[in-house]
Amino acid sequence: MADFDVIIIGAGSIGVPTAMFVAQKGYSGLVLDKNPGPGQGMNSRAIGGIRATHSSLAKAALAQESMEIYSSWQAETGDDIGWFQGGYLFPAYSEDTAGNLRAIEGDLKERGYDVSWLDPESMETIFPWIETNELVGGLHSPSDGRGNPKLTNAAFYEECLNLGVQFNFNETVQEIVTNSHHIESTVTNVGNYSSNFVINAAGPLAKKVGEMLNVKIPITLEPHTAGRVTVSPLQSVNPLVIDLRPSSGTAMFYFFQDMEGNFVFTIDPDRPVGDPKMLAGIVAERMQMAFQDTLDVKLGDYWSGVYPMTPDGAPIIDSVPRFDNFIIAAGMGGQGFMLGPGVGALIARMISGTLTPADEEILPEFALGRNYQNSEILK
Repeated sequence: MADFDVIIIGAGSIGVPTAMFVAQKGYSGLVLDKNPGPGQGMNSRAIGGIRATHSSLAKAALAQESMEIYSSWQAETGDDIGWFQGGYLFPAYSEDTAGNLRAIEGDLKERGYDVSWLDPESMETIFPWIETNELVGGLHSPSDGRGNPKLTNAAFYEECLNLGVQFNFNETVQEIVTNSHHIESTVTNVGNYSSNFVINAAGPLAKKVGEMLNVKIPITLEPHTAGRVTVSPLQSVNPLVIDLRPSSGTAMFYFFQDMEGNFVFTIDPDRPVGDPKMLAGIVAERMQMAFQDTLDVKLGDYWSGVYPMTPDGAPIIDSVPRFDNFIIAAGMGGQGFMLGPGVGALIARMISGTLTPADEEILPEFALGRNYQNSEILK
């Protein structure tokens, strides 16, 4: 008899909600993590955006399921996870960007998502201080929002404990023992555990876990930097704004205003930015690009992390044909928090054999063996 029904490697944005949903199905679970507690990897560096607005309809469906869980969590459990439905805004400053966003709008509207294309005047009603020079319009998704990753991970962790999930922290997976096409046990620096299923939710380390089984997981680690700035004169912005224009060595820039009036930002630089003066200059330039008024921008605290990216920007959620009890849940990019509950619920249905027709429709897009040619626009 196996020690556990399911072993999950990783106690982050994917691993913890997956453990919760697996336990809700009645399975015993063990979560292994090298850190001293849950959510101390990339989850602790996330800014908390949650959107169903994706060019990939499969990702949109997964994110929508996550958003339904996040938005109803406090009402159902009493736990405040910082959910705020401020929407997302995607300004377009070129006809090419506008065309891509209009195509996304059409695809999502056809599936019933709450998105709409706005002309420049309507954009100003949502974001009164937006830079209007060369503004073509933009995509608005008012049902999207954001949450607090640390509060959420803690809430899901507590629910896992209530459901009997066991967490072993300060344990590093060193070997995965197989017998023909079946994983027999997972070996750490502390112990050896058998299970009926093993789920690789190790985030940036997922590729390394795959290598233990000679399974190639096509993930590269891309740097990102996030932080907080104050601006003057004080502006008020409700949605999370994604500026898709590249500038100063950054592919894109996005930000939202927190409850204290600070702006929380993320940049995806060509290389890690460790110099505070350089970072302050980049962020000031990007903020001034987004606002019609020249701002005095002061950098506060900041932090860096990595995005585990697949070649096409879509995650890998798949069982591995060579092993009948190994499931990969990796390559979320910077969207592990955004997709986590949806991924966890989907994996619980995979394990329990209760996949829905909608699940069957989206899973091929997350297959390990796909061609990775169709890159998502809003990855």
